[in-house]
Amino acid sequence: MMQEHKAYSGEMQRIMILGCSGSGKSTLARVISAQLGNEVLHLDQCFWDPGWVKAPIEQFKKAHDDFIQKDKWIVDGNSRITMPNRLLRADTIIYLEFSTLACLWSVMKRRFQYWGKARPDAAEGCLEQIDWDLFKFIWNYNQKMDPIVKDMLSQQKDKKIIILKGRKEVHNFIENLKKNA
Repeated sequence: MMQEHKAYSGEMQRIMILGCSGSGKSTLARVISAQLGNEVLHLDQCFWDPGWVKAPIEQFKKAHDDFIQKDKWIVDGNSRITMPNRLLRADTIIYLEFSTLACLWSVMKRRFQYWGKARPDAAEGCLEQIDWDLFKFIWNYNQKMDPIVKDMLSQQKDKKIIILKGRKEVHNFIENLKKNA
């Protein structure tokens, strides 16, 4: 199932990036996009309407499903509602398997860096703020979501699976990608 993170460059056409909030999914998506030229969809941009109001589910699904019909793409985010369709089209799945504390630290840092502004990967009009529900989600992710993600990954027989466990592995993956792109 899991493959070493040799740079796949040209072999990676349709890439899913999964992981806990704060693991760096959006940042990695932007870096890979810059190297390979794949267009990026940050799921937060179509899941939320301004003011952190959930978009209508059919609108969200349509935006997602229209996007994944393209030949080359990167989608970062964990939405289980759209995951089945994304799995059918993806050729590569990157899972950022980070510690709870690393994700909490990143989210706190991000909160202060973008306070009162929208992040580049957030929906327009969604200003950065403290969200206790997000902190609870991160706190529980490795116990509740990680087993679900790993089970889903174990069922993907025809996909490239890349699991990166920490910032150093992500850095090494990016360096390999740059060398081989």
